[in-house]
Amino acid sequence: MTRAVHTRWLRKALAALLDYPDARWRRRAHRLLPVLAGRDADAARALEALLPLAAVELESLYVATFDLDRKTSLQLSAHLPPDLPPGPVLALALDAIRTAGYAVKNPAWVDHLPTLLEFLAVSPDPPSVLSRLVGQALAHLVDCLDPGHPYRPLVGCAAGTFGSVSQPGGALSEFQDPSATVPYPLLF
Repeated sequence: MTRAVHTRWLRKALAALLDYPDARWRRRAHRLLPVLAGRDADAARALEALLPLAAVELESLYVATFDLDRKTSLQLSAHLPPDLPPGPVLALALDAIRTAGYAVKNPAWVDHLPTLLEFLAVSPDPPSVLSRLVGQALAHLVDCLDPGHPYRPLVGCAAGTFGSVSQPGGALSEFQDPSATVPYPLLF
């Protein structure tokens, strides 16, 4: 398996594991664990740390971490640099997903890091700036999670699929606000 194929496979697996941990998630996690163990020991260890938690405990931890705390949210917009407005970034993500031929039933999902991680895993040619922004957001999320947090290693594995990412502002030089190319003013 080539490194690129491995990275795509791992991103898709980690996107599924960063989903809400309901009964379906547990079945998927138990099926993925032996495969992860053979392909990525760090990701397997990260998953093994979550599986012993009782269902209610894991669900509560997920909600408290990713849904109720903006600092550790799974939303891309929560981890963008302050000088990068989320609207144009999310428009770029939505356009990339649609251009790749995928339907978007709910545009709010383009702000969801696991959704974007899965898109980057399956898209043949995603925009490099989007890839960089997702990698930086995941790295920032890792930094926001306490060192002993059970989800930190899993998020760290997802961030690691992007290699070494520059500081959050690093993608700004590549990012072109799509609204900057509109030939007329938009007035609301």
